[in-house]
Amino acid sequence: MKGVRFALASYVDIHGKLKAKCVPIAHLNDMLLGSELFTGAALDGVPQQVSDNELAAVPDPTSCIQLPWKPELAWFASDLHLAGKSFEACSRNILKRQLEVYDEVVAKKAAENALFKEIVESQLAFAKRTTQWEQDTVVSRKMAFDHYWGANAKPVKL
Repeated sequence: MKGVRFALASYVDIHGKLKAKCVPIAHLNDMLLGSELFTGAALDGVPQQVSDNELAAVPDPTSCIQLPWKPELAWFASDLHLAGKSFEACSRNILKRQLEVYDEVVAKKAAENALFKEIVESQLAFAKRTTQWEQDTVVSRKMAFDHYWGANAKPVKL
């Protein structure tokens, strides 16, 4: 990504409040390996004591976006790790586990009941169509941002 100077690994606390660690882009490879540590007890609702080992914010490379309003920043959704393993209280890890359980239950019920299988397949097809429609019709705000404030923006006369 052109012009990126910093990487931002973000995660949320128990209330959904965004938190982040920021490093120079040259440090990104270390960050991807879990170099950015913090005390979990400092986050509201994280089940840790001050004396516990520190947590690491490990960025998900597939989530990377360059912030259009601050193009020197690359933003990553991050998973929290403790001692090199997924931290159970991380909201992204909780969601991943719930999706796995859901998939297992659906597979089991679909094998038992053909109507259930047909309903689930119909719901998935609908979700795919609506998601594709949104991706096809929602216009990126980056174009408008670049037009008014980007490097080649022309002064607006009112």
